[in-house]
Amino acid sequence: LLSLKEDFSLEYAMSQIFTGKQKEIFLKKLRQEKLTKTEREYFSRVIKKKAYALANPELHRLARKLLE
Repeated sequence: LLSLKEDFSLEYAMSQIFTGKQKEIFLKKLRQEKLTKTEREYFSRVIKKKAYALANPELHRLARKLLE
């Protein structure tokens, strides 16, 4: 049950940032599945930039502070 709750929490968080298709490509890339040329281009142009922003520790710290 706890695992299911974590899955829903992650799914909800991802849906706040990524569109359905972006989530699909993100997860495909994460699972190291083959991307089409269009998906690769879109990933590098759009999704990768969002992922870098999410991975930024300073941005994470500021968001945590804001929510306290």
